This record gives sequence, C-alpha cells and structure tokens, in this order.
Amino acid sequence: MLLQISFFLCIICCSQKILEAKCDDYYCTSDPWKCILKGFESVEEIDEFCNRRSVFEYTDINGNINTASGSQFQIIEFQNVTMTRLPSACFTKFTSISELYANNTGIKLIKDDDFQNIRYLQILNLSGNKIDTFENSSFQYLGNLRKIDLSYNNIEKVPIEIFEGMPQSVTVINLNHDQISQFDEQILLRIFKIDQLQKFHDRETNTKISILLSYNKINEFLSTVNKCKLNYNGKRLLELNLSNNFL
Repeated sequence: MLLQISFFLCIICCSQKILEAKCDDYYCTSDPWKCILKGFESVEEIDEFCNRRSVFEYTDINGNINTASGSQFQIIEFQNVTMTRLPSACFTKFTSISELYANNTGIKLIKDDDFQNIRYLQILNLSGNKIDTFENSSFQYLGNLRKIDLSYNNIEKVPIEIFEGMPQSVTVINLNHDQISQFDEQILLRIFKIDQLQKFHDRETNTKISILLSYNKINEFLSTVNKCKLNYNGKRLLELNLSNNFL
C-alpha cells in the first residue's frame, strides 16, 4: 500500500514538472507586444511549437492573462535557445513583427527565404552566433530594415551577394568582432544600388549609413573612398569604422 502511494505521488510530481516546462516555453506581453520563446533545443522544436498554436497567451499591463494571434506581436526574442538556422516556419505565425532578437542561439546559416514571412522587420539582431554562410539575396524581403547586427559571428568574408536587395532604409550594419579580412567598394555599391561611387554626390538623400567593422582581421581595404566619410552637401551618407584591424 505504501509503495502504491509513493508511486502515485511520483506520478503527480512528474506531471507537475511537465506542466511547468510547457508553461515555460514562452512568455508574452502586450506592453509592448512582445513574445519571448525560450528553452528550445532545435529549430524543429520551435516550428512544431508554433504550428500547434493558433493563439498565444499574454499578460496585459494589469497582469491579466489573455490570448492573441501571433500577428498581434511586434517583437520576438529567443532566450536560452539552440538552433543552427532561423525557424522560418514559425515566422508564419508572427508576420507583423518589427524587431527580431535571435542572438546567442548558435545559428550557422542564413537562407535566402528565412525572412520572407516577416517583411515588416526593422531591427534584426543576429549577434553572438556562429554564422559563416549566407545564401544569395538573404535580405531581399526586408524592405523596411533599418538596423542589422551581425557582430561576434564567424564571418570571414562579406559576400557581396547578401546585400543584393538590401533596402535603402538601412542605417546601421554591424559587423564588429567577426573574422573579416577584406572589405571592398563593391559591397558599398550593392548597398547603395549605384554603378559608380561618384554617384554618391549626385544622389539627394539624407540617409546616414554606418558600417561597423572594428575588431576584425582586415589587412586590405580596396576602395576609392580611401577610408573616408562620404558627404553630400554636408550631410553624412556613409561612415566606415575600421578601427582595431590590421591596416
């Protein structure tokens, strides 16, 4: 009898732990509309979790629990998550997000269709990962992107192709603390979508773009801009930070 009671209590405790684990999969709020996905160990787990849900519970400013569809949320953050690529299938539930924080998750590869379902994205943080490979036109769907952080990755060379389709709205490209050894003007041409650097001076725009490349391994800089800041009528168009390299 005592053995049966102990076994029954063990089942209750284990069931409670399982319930708590499931409750800890995510946490969402409405101020701001933010959803944190946490504790997942693979992309497949994340995609499966999202596919099983039509609504997500969230806590409002009064502490009440309500539900909303994924399209209601504007910020997605991954915490204590392990994944080698972005969970693009999961993003079909969060099509309205403007900020994505997938830093320190172990991502190695950025595919050209990773962002096709989150086209309103403005801030993208992929820092602290293991990214060393980009497919062509990786950012082609992000027409509203303003800031992209690729710092602290394993990027050895910036593929010109990843900037194909880079929107004009981009103001910051952070490539600090990577493994880059060379940077050339062809990348700048792709970013600005022009044929010659001289056309910077013919283009009326107030956009300020900062490209951060400090703490890399750059020992050669191939460009007619000669590591300078380009200006149009006194308005800064481009600033390159090449500090702490091997130039």
